[in-house]
Amino acid sequence: MKKINKEMGTGIFFICFSLFYFVFATKITSLQLFGHKGLDSRSIPMVLGCLMAVLGLFQLRSGFLKLKCDKQKNIPSQEKEKPETLCFFGHQFNRQKTTLVLAIVIVALYILLLSPLGFILSSMLFLALLTLLLLPTEKRNKKMYIFTFIYSIVIPILIYIVFVKYLAMILPRGILG
Repeated sequence: MKKINKEMGTGIFFICFSLFYFVFATKITSLQLFGHKGLDSRSIPMVLGCLMAVLGLFQLRSGFLKLKCDKQKNIPSQEKEKPETLCFFGHQFNRQKTTLVLAIVIVALYILLLSPLGFILSSMLFLALLTLLLLPTEKRNKKMYIFTFIYSIVIPILIYIVFVKYLAMILPRGILG
């Protein structure tokens, strides 16, 4: 029997979670505000459940391919790599765990600032911080910082225009009024 690597485990987890998510999305009460059978209150959660399942399948496939490649090269699947560390205030921290904790803090900050700052400003801040956090150090250069700055401004404005003007949805305005 083949060993399950982390990528395969992640794929299996997301496939199972997407099925759970999709089942509960189908139980959402359907509100049809405009009197026609178009988008309703459960459409987006159901689409997200399907997308999550597809991404889980891709992750599972990636894990199988990695396992197959490792077997061809005779690399033991249990071989441990030394985790990358960060030095912060004289202490060593696991880079992956620190990134995960910081990403959760950024999401919590986004949720807290959504009402006071509004959708546009809080989303700009969220996109910029999360992108800079997740950007690999070898790709950090002036060009990437400029790109991050521009899309962190453009994307929230476009989303706001689409949701407010075309879909008639209400998003928090915050200090922009």
